[in-house]
Amino acid sequence: MVGFGEGGMERFRGRMARRARPSEDAEEARRVAEAREEERSLGAGAKPDAGFDPDAGSAPVPSSQPPSHPDPFSDPEPLRALEDRILEISAHVELAGHQQLQLLAEFDARRGWELGGHASCAHWLAARAKLDLGTAREKVRVARALEELPETSAWMALGRISFCQARALTRVATPDDESDLLEAADGMTTAQVERMVRGWRMKSAADAVEREQERQRSRSFSVVPDLDGMYLVRGRLTPEQGALLMRAIEAAGDVLFREETHGQPYEPKVALPDSRLRRETQAAAARRRADAVALLAECALGAGFGARRMVEVASGADAGSAVPELSGDSEAPAAPTPFPLSGSRAGRYQVMLHVELDALREDDPTCGAGCSHL
Repeated sequence: MVGFGEGGMERFRGRMARRARPSEDAEEARRVAEAREEERSLGAGAKPDAGFDPDAGSAPVPSSQPPSHPDPFSDPEPLRALEDRILEISAHVELAGHQQLQLLAEFDARRGWELGGHASCAHWLAARAKLDLGTAREKVRVARALEELPETSAWMALGRISFCQARALTRVATPDDESDLLEAADGMTTAQVERMVRGWRMKSAADAVEREQERQRSRSFSVVPDLDGMYLVRGRLTPEQGALLMRAIEAAGDVLFREETHGQPYEPKVALPDSRLRRETQAAAARRRADAVALLAECALGAGFGARRMVEVASGADAGSAVPELSGDSEAPAAPTPFPLSGSRAGRYQVMLHVELDALREDDPTCGAGCSHL
């Protein structure tokens, strides 16, 4: 008989005992399977809680329910302390912002931005502080204005008004009326201060005349090439000029839209969600307005800008009548000096925003040929 050797009998008995009972791995797998089966039997509406333990010694089964936040009214003191801390930091930010404006005004007055070869203090601030150019210009403007408005500057240093409120107030405040503006703005939100400033501009008839003169002086229009070859258009027009331009762009855009859709309602090429469809429609309309401006320019260049045509347009001539073109050598007929738009013409342009072009070309028998209903 072959012997087991030293320790052989013990190893043999251990193997036989393991064959006689399930292994520990199999027992653990069975417990896990039973736990999963019991969890499925509870259904979707009755998930086990976080303390569910299918077998003693195993880890708790986590709950699928999102953790619920405690009721803020059950223990409000920590929240009040958090609120005070946030407001304290906000006050420090506003104080630092006021100090920045003071330093910025001094830097601008001493023309420190020229050391870096920048075009202005706003360009320097945008480049070095990584700000948008419009934001930088507003900061420089407010910094300059606060030098002439000491009371407004003091309120900002004390945290009684924020930078956004000071930005709105400095648009209209003067050393004579800044006290009244500050008293009116005390306790207001930034949105309320903005509305108050808009109403502050309209105080008297004399101010209205001055505002109208300022609007006429502020007219501007520029078309400049961008770095990628596109062109940037920016301008400021009077209400009459803006209304006329809007109506012309809308009319030209309608023509382009009918050409694109062949008179049929707009149908997207692929099914899109409502939000994305709305964005795509707005983007297409913006591109069409750009094409409409180009179409208006082509029509204007084709019609010409002779003095004869300027006189006929100013006198209300029929848009469909033939206009003789002037050659470069021919002498232009005498034309009256250009005159500003009258109130009646301004009203007509405003109405044109909501009137179809066909209505403008219809003749009224009571006023003769070429006279529109407007």
